[in-house]
Amino acid sequence: MSRVALLMGVSRYAAGLDPLPGVQKDVEVIKRVLKQPRFRFESVQCLCDRPLQEMQEAIEQFFKQRSADDQLVFLFCGHLLTEADGNLYFATPSTTLNEQGAIVKAQTIPASTVQEAMNQSLAKQQVFILDAYSQSKLDEPVIAESTFDLAASLDLATHLGGAGRVILAASNISQPTLTPTALDLWTYSRYLSEGIESGAADTNDDGMLTAADLHHYAAQKLQVAAPALKSQLYGSAETAQLTLLEVPNNDPQLHYRKVLEIAPIALDASGTPMLEGLPLLKDLRQSLGVSPQEAEALEAQVLRPTREHHQRTALYQEQVTALARSHDIADPQVRQTLKQLQQALYLNDHDVALLTIAPSLVGQQRQQVHYQNNLAQYQQVLLWAMQRQYPLREGDRTMLHRLQQTLQLGDDDVKTIEANITAQAEQFTASGLSGNPEVEPTNPPDSPPASAPSLTSPAPEALSSLPASLPLEASETAPADDSRTKEAILQRLLSLNEPVTPTLAPTPPPETHLRPIPVREEPLPILPSAEPNLMDRVRRSASNYQALIIPALLLAAIIGLLAAILPSSNRPNWLKFGQTPPDPAAAQQLNLAGQKKAQAGYNKAAIGDYDQAIEKNPNDVAAYTNRGVSQHRLGDTGAAIRDYEKALKLDPKSALLHSNLSYAYYDRQNYDKALEAGNQAVALNGSLAQAHINLANARSKKGDYEGATRDYAQAIALRPPAPILAGAHNNRGNVQLAINNLRGAIGDYRTAIRLKPDYADAYYNLGLAQQSSGDGAAAIRSLRMAATLYQRQGKETLQKEATDRANTLQQSNVQSLSESPSTVAQWR
Repeated sequence: MSRVALLMGVSRYAAGLDPLPGVQKDVEVIKRVLKQPRFRFESVQCLCDRPLQEMQEAIEQFFKQRSADDQLVFLFCGHLLTEADGNLYFATPSTTLNEQGAIVKAQTIPASTVQEAMNQSLAKQQVFILDAYSQSKLDEPVIAESTFDLAASLDLATHLGGAGRVILAASNISQPTLTPTALDLWTYSRYLSEGIESGAADTNDDGMLTAADLHHYAAQKLQVAAPALKSQLYGSAETAQLTLLEVPNNDPQLHYRKVLEIAPIALDASGTPMLEGLPLLKDLRQSLGVSPQEAEALEAQVLRPTREHHQRTALYQEQVTALARSHDIADPQVRQTLKQLQQALYLNDHDVALLTIAPSLVGQQRQQVHYQNNLAQYQQVLLWAMQRQYPLREGDRTMLHRLQQTLQLGDDDVKTIEANITAQAEQFTASGLSGNPEVEPTNPPDSPPASAPSLTSPAPEALSSLPASLPLEASETAPADDSRTKEAILQRLLSLNEPVTPTLAPTPPPETHLRPIPVREEPLPILPSAEPNLMDRVRRSASNYQALIIPALLLAAIIGLLAAILPSSNRPNWLKFGQTPPDPAAAQQLNLAGQKKAQAGYNKAAIGDYDQAIEKNPNDVAAYTNRGVSQHRLGDTGAAIRDYEKALKLDPKSALLHSNLSYAYYDRQNYDKALEAGNQAVALNGSLAQAHINLANARSKKGDYEGATRDYAQAIALRPPAPILAGAHNNRGNVQLAINNLRGAIGDYRTAIRLKPDYADAYYNLGLAQQSSGDGAAAIRSLRMAATLYQRQGKETLQKEATDRANTLQQSNVQSLSESPSTVAQWR
């Protein structure tokens, strides 16, 4: 009996078919696994991106030269195409479509040809693994169902089935091939490889793997990672249950893994899937003799499907949020786009339902809050008008009606406000409280703090030139209809009708009882400059307001109020006289000039440009952000924080700003605030590597090494630019060094150096780790290299420190890291 395999994949295609860059890696991985001696394959032939004729000949020869008791494994990864006649075709690198979009069949391998070759083979145990994609065009109608299963319509058993043959089909999904290559997502083939190599697919612990075992393992993993995928197993039930491979069933790592497979999974504070019960798992792996590094790798493998699902939903949410900024989610074209994205990510309707409606709900909530604020502002002006005279004068009521239209308030709501005020005034008068004309406004228990905007007087700057109301003396008594009594009553009502401004509770930092890591306070250079704000344009209203004769007090109140509550772009023209309009174009030019100076190292000069940009456009988020970056680079973190906070008032959902704010607080050693801002940044944009790094830095200072390691790993998985990626590895190495995981620390430092060859800090830290591990000679080489790089970079203090440590180590070669309080890892 012979056990042989033919692995075939196509990743590169001619025009008309989307490339599948992951196919070659999938095929190489399963080739590596099957070629291991313990699986006893006599031959594992691998063909990737080969010409059509070579592929056809390989298939024919593979099935032809076999005996009855041979075990055959045939894998195909690539596009599976269909024609109007219902026939199937395997695409090859030369496959093209004609001008009408139909397949040029001569450049494909018909499924009937493959089926004929398999049927003519004498081998009675044939396993066909089909990890194929059936491409559809983006302008075709989307599939309404939550599960995109094309297997039933294609009837693969008819096209490819036969006696003694079992077919393991990944899904046969009609896929628009939109899955982003930036995501590290595993395929059916990769999970098959994992199930074979680890032995985890042997669920009954008999040491035997069948085709059914392998399929069920991969299908179960994909069901978690991509719920809309429905893998298929059909063909010969007898062949599916025959032993295909042998695996050991007494491996401690396998035992530990199977316990992990049934462990519950929960989300941590940042929303990342994590295994529960880690202390118990730690005891188990110690009793089994599984090392921490092996355990960590196994835990990551078990968590991969859940984390992949998290990546898919996070990407979907990110795209929904982006679309919601400029489109109505309920628009049919937008829904079509989202449905295509849902299919490409293999998410079902349950996965995306709440994510899709979330922006609409948030928008509705914001509109409700905005409307309630407008009502409160209207109420304020109404009270001032009533204070002047009640019943209201016709001119006052006309102006109030204009204000109602400007604030877009409903008639019923406005009438309710006036009725409530009148009722409270009458009740106040009837209660006899007006007998004491001295009224002192007081805040109720739930009133906003002193720093919150008060509504007891509209727009102070608009009223500064007006005479103040005469206060009533305590000894005065006045009749019930006295205007000053009405004024006192209304002032009392003003104090009782102040709205309460809700505030968001900060994200609490994770609790930890670990030791804080002793590290040098050196920041990571990861503050990117913000792009100029090109969207801030002043829109002039076309409305032509008719001149009205109204009381000066009410006019000033309304103008001051609207000037305070309406953005400049939404103010009526009659509010803009006498103002210098913003000049976004000039601000943009100043912003760009400042960025050029900052990039050249002239941060003080750049700040001057940013100052002028803000004068030109006070709502320029980019100018505040960039000025904060330059302030930070000059060491003025207090000024940087103030600028970031000003920018956040204009753009509270900016993950970049929250990340920069976390960095600034970190440099000020306010690690609680750094942690809070870092959590906000990650919550707003989980794909921003800098945010994960800054959050990890704060966690490490709080002693949360496990959380810091996790965030560094997430930043690394996002594959940021090499300098930032190197910094993430360096900082994660520092955490590993702090918990005495010297092997992990050394690995991270070496990776950082490979990414950034002139990374002096990484060389210095590598020397510390090597010294701690007892490799004095290597430590001396690393420290001397660090000293050389520090010298080139003009960092004389650090150069001396590295040189002194190398000299001391060379002399004694026995000094321990703990012997010197100055021995700390360099953080960047």
